[in-house]
Amino acid sequence: MSTDSASIANAQAGQIAPPDRRRRWLVIATLSVVMFLVIGSTAMTIPILITPLIKHYGWSHARVSTLPTVYLLMLSLGAPITGWLLDHLDARIVMATGAAIAAAGLIGASQAHSYGAMIGAYVLIGAGAAGSTL
Repeated sequence: MSTDSASIANAQAGQIAPPDRRRRWLVIATLSVVMFLVIGSTAMTIPILITPLIKHYGWSHARVSTLPTVYLLMLSLGAPITGWLLDHLDARIVMATGAAIAAAGLIGASQAHSYGAMIGAYVLIGAGAAGSTL
């Protein structure tokens, strides 16, 4: 029996070859790190930033609170688009692009001097998080 035939027979029998198992754990570990970095630096920092944004810009609490709403809206709207992209493109391309978009949004938010620019940054952050984590 050739190596390919043995692999097919093992796959049909429900057995997983050791290299595939290691690769699967590597993928899980990589995805966990990406989730930690992207979601951790975006969604989990929003509550920390609300008070400083109110004090720095003088915006109302209601106005600043729209930023997480925009983020979650883009995260939700981006999920089906990400799913479609994952069906048509390699996952590494989709996730890397999403992470780059989220990074661009974070950089944009750090440089924003107006409410409109901050909203635009959170649109990018939410879209990027959807593309790189979901």
